[in-house]
Amino acid sequence: AVPLGVEFWVEDDILFVINRGEASDSRLSLEYGHGLISFQAQANLAKQVSQVSVAGWNPQQKEAIAETVDRQILGNEATGKTAGELIENWLGDRDQRLVTHMPIDTQHARSIAEAEYRSQARRFVTGLGICDGEARLRIGTYLDLDGLGELFDGRYYVSAVTHSFDMTTGFRTAFEVERPVLGTTQTRKASHPGRGKATTKPKSMRKPKPGPQKSTAKSSRKNTSTVEEH
Repeated sequence: AVPLGVEFWVEDDILFVINRGEASDSRLSLEYGHGLISFQAQANLAKQVSQVSVAGWNPQQKEAIAETVDRQILGNEATGKTAGELIENWLGDRDQRLVTHMPIDTQHARSIAEAEYRSQARRFVTGLGICDGEARLRIGTYLDLDGLGELFDGRYYVSAVTHSFDMTTGFRTAFEVERPVLGTTQTRKASHPGRGKATTKPKSMRKPKPGPQKSTAKSSRKNTSTVEEH
């Protein structure tokens, strides 16, 4: 699935395969201090590149194949500063070259290059959050976050979710998100592929309790201002 740039899941013994951009038209929103209890964000350039090239051999045409892509393929996802743009401005070109030994044509080579670039670029900004229990929050949801500051407010793609309940904190949801840009992003309606519509904001607006939770959330917000290079 990764070389093809698609995502898949199973519902009721049925396998669904879809491109990320083909999600339907619903989304969820959370605001820090109002439903969103804590959030840690990181912008990391360590595995980011300015472009990806795929080279191979076409046995039918008896010719070498070489296809290169850059941040332009992100299209509507690139609504802020991308890793590729920052690398070019700060570090110069950082290219990744892949060589495949299997027979390919130009279209296949480009598909591999695009999938590889998107996979890395979408992990530029990542975050870990905890919110009041929200059963509608699932992998594949687009989540609008607010109250995190100019660099980290905006739309994210949910890549992992854990729902939990205990007698101390009640129902809570932990989630992981990702996106390819740093800075303000445009928001659009989105939802889990194949799911029905969802309302724009969760009804649970309970503020976090004072004490240790408050200091944890404050520490989390400090992490939102880092851009790392390993």
